[in-house]
Amino acid sequence: MKSLIDLVNQIRRNRFVWKLCISLVVLLPLATLMVIAEKLGMGVWVYRSTSAIFALVSIYILFSFYRVLYDLTSVNQYKTDISLFSFIWLTLKYQIIFGLIIVLLFLPILYLFNYSGFGVAESAEKIGGISSVYDSPIFIIFRQIAEFFFLMGFVIVVGSRALDSISAKLKILFFNKSTIIIMSIVVALNILIELGKPLISPKPSGPPSLVYNLILMTVYVGYILSILALIREWQKLYFQSISN
Repeated sequence: MKSLIDLVNQIRRNRFVWKLCISLVVLLPLATLMVIAEKLGMGVWVYRSTSAIFALVSIYILFSFYRVLYDLTSVNQYKTDISLFSFIWLTLKYQIIFGLIIVLLFLPILYLFNYSGFGVAESAEKIGGISSVYDSPIFIIFRQIAEFFFLMGFVIVVGSRALDSISAKLKILFFNKSTIIIMSIVVALNILIELGKPLISPKPSGPPSLVYNLILMTVYVGYILSILALIREWQKLYFQSISN
């Protein structure tokens, strides 16, 4: 509990967190203005100007996200930290490598199921191509497993600031009570998010969709906090094991 309170206090004091929130708020009306400008034919210069501002704000949001992640998972208390741009490049390299591995695994499985007797190809043809295959129950399970392993690797890469010996570092993640508890919370919240996605759209006879959106947003915030808490807890255990 103390570590979670420390994390929340650090988030509250981080100026890039507030800049990130403000940028996200600014982005929403810009997106709306782009749609209005395109539909109403307000002029090419209006649409292009809005699009340029939207792109700049999006880039700043991405930079702020990495800066917040860098600050909240700093390893300065354990060793000298790498630079921010080295950190960004490190996480991008991990995403590229993991993405290539998943694609190489995903494409053969997609091919097999698409031409098997599971009815995936038929549903894809009727509903909307590859997106329906991606959202089919079989691939939701595959996607969740892939996302879980991606997240665990991401925790290790961000936490240790290194891409080497990931498999060896997994032992600390999976064989400590504190990290197992936080991982269980992360998985539970992820399941809630997956179950809550169909409820975002308005229901004619149900409660307002705003209620569902607020609940889902709360779950998302808890999910992000749990991931940050997992990274920080793993960092503590990992660097303690190195010093010993």
